[in-house]
Amino acid sequence: MPVKKSLMFIIPSLEGGGAEKVLVNIITTLDRRTYRIILVLFNKKGVLLEKIPSTVEIYNLEKKSKYSIFNLVIKLTLLIRKLKPQNVIGFMHYVNMITMLASCLSGTKANRVVTIHTNILEAIKSPFLGPIKYFLYRQTFKLANHVIVPSEGIKNMMVKYFNILENKVKIIPHPLPVAKITQMANEPLEPNFTDKKYILAVGRLTEAKGYQYLLKAYKIISLTAPHYLVILGIGEKKEMLQTLTDDLGLSDRIIFAGFQKNPYKYMKNAELFVLSSLWESFAIVLSEAMLCGVPVISTDCPSGPAELIRHEVNGLLVKPCDINALVNAMNRLLTNKHKAEKFRTEGLKKAYTLNLDRIIPLYEKLFE
Repeated sequence: MPVKKSLMFIIPSLEGGGAEKVLVNIITTLDRRTYRIILVLFNKKGVLLEKIPSTVEIYNLEKKSKYSIFNLVIKLTLLIRKLKPQNVIGFMHYVNMITMLASCLSGTKANRVVTIHTNILEAIKSPFLGPIKYFLYRQTFKLANHVIVPSEGIKNMMVKYFNILENKVKIIPHPLPVAKITQMANEPLEPNFTDKKYILAVGRLTEAKGYQYLLKAYKIISLTAPHYLVILGIGEKKEMLQTLTDDLGLSDRIIFAGFQKNPYKYMKNAELFVLSSLWESFAIVLSEAMLCGVPVISTDCPSGPAELIRHEVNGLLVKPCDINALVNAMNRLLTNKHKAEKFRTEGLKKAYTLNLDRIIPLYEKLFE
C-alpha cells in the first residue's frame, strides 16, 4: 500500500466565513486514501466543525488571546517537528505568517503554501499597526514555495506590493460543491419566508461588506417595491446596522436573519442577490448565488467580482459606495424579467466552471 502524502492545514477556527468554507470543501473532497490530512486550529470551535470527516486528525493550539502570537509559533513549530508533514498550508493572512515562521523554525523540509482569502492591503489599514503588519507579511510570505490566490487582482497585489515572485503565485478560484449546494438549495424555506418576495445579501456584518450603502439604497427601493431585504450573517457591525435600519424607518422591512447553515435555499428563492462590498478577494457568495439561479448585482470592488460577473451578460456591476447606482441596478432587474432570466441562465453556466471536480486537481498538483 503506497505511503500517504501528509497535508497539514492551519486556520484560526471553523466559523462560517468564506476561507473556512473553502478549507472544508478542500478537506472533504481530497482522497483520503492518497492523503493523510491534519487540521490545526488555533481554537477548536466553529459551526463548520461538524462537517470535518472523522478520519481527519485535528489539533487544537488553544490560543488564549490576540497577543498569543509567539506562543502559537512555538506550539506550531513543535507540532510540525513532531508530525513532519510534507505540506503545510496556511489559511488567512496572519495565520500564513505564523505558519511560515513555524515551518522554517521546525527544521523540516515541508512544501510551504500560503493561501490568500482577502484583500490584505485593505484588511490591514491602520495608522499604527498597519505598517508593522505589512512589513511582517511581506517578509514571511517570501518563505513560501507557493502562494495561492483566488483571482487575478489578488495575484497582481501580491506581486506588486508583497514582492512575491510571479511564478510562485498560483490562481486557484474558490471551488463550489455543485451537487451539495444544488441539493441544499431545494430544501424548503421556513414558513415565515414562503410568502415573501425579497432581495438577499449574504456575508459577515463587517466594514468590508458596505452594508450601510445597501440599506440606504434599499430605503429608496422600498418606496415603490414590495420586496423585503434579507441579510444573512453575523459580525461586529450588527448593532450599527440595526441602528441605521431603525433610523431609516425600515425595521419592518429589513430582516437580519443571522448565520444560516443553509443559505442556499434563501438564494434560490430570492428575487435578487446584491453584494455591496468595498473590497473582496473572490466573493465566493456571488458564485454560490449564481449556482442557485438568482440574478446578481455586485459592486465592482477590488477584487474578484469583475472576474465572476460579465457586466450585462450574467449580472450587473456598479461602482462601490454609489447608492444611486445600486438603486438603478435593483430597479432594472426587479422590473425587467427578461434581463433577470438571462442573468439566471448565464450565471449558472459560470458557476458550473467552478465545480470541485475541476478545481481540486489544481491544489493536488501543488501538493506533489
